[in-house]
Amino acid sequence: IHMRGTYDDEVKALIEHMLSEYAINKFAFFYQDDAYGRGALKTAQEALKQRGITNRVELPYLRASVDFTDQVKKVKEEQPDAIGLFSVAAPTLIFLRQLGVEELANKELFGFSFLGEEPIRRYVRDHGLNIILGAVVPNPKTSQLEIAKEYRAAMDKNGYPY
Repeated sequence: IHMRGTYDDEVKALIEHMLSEYAINKFAFFYQDDAYGRGALKTAQEALKQRGITNRVELPYLRASVDFTDQVKKVKEEQPDAIGLFSVAAPTLIFLRQLGVEELANKELFGFSFLGEEPIRRYVRDHGLNIILGAVVPNPKTSQLEIAKEYRAAMDKNGYPY
């Protein structure tokens, strides 16, 4: 069974959510500078363009980077309202640490479902930050899709939590 949405779907939904729920005026996008991150960046750019929003800061990094001095400097200079994280977990965590809690405290953070790893979740939780992550499957607790109903029934029958 393959019900996974694409990263493009996630990015579009995240951008829409950030605009409708938080009225973000200026975005920063921290992204891996390869096909993985640039694809998400392009989708975000297109979603913002459709809404007439051009105020954004792009923060590319190369795979396996550990020094984000330039990206941190740009965020501090530009002061975006939200930071989109189109990156993998390890460099994202390093970037967040280098940026610092004081700088992150007034920013909305959002990113791929791929960033839902425990170290990132623990970092934001331990520092009183929030992050919104995309989801690639229906909510197993509330979805009315038939496959979700079948999942709940099977889990209930076998005594497993959702």
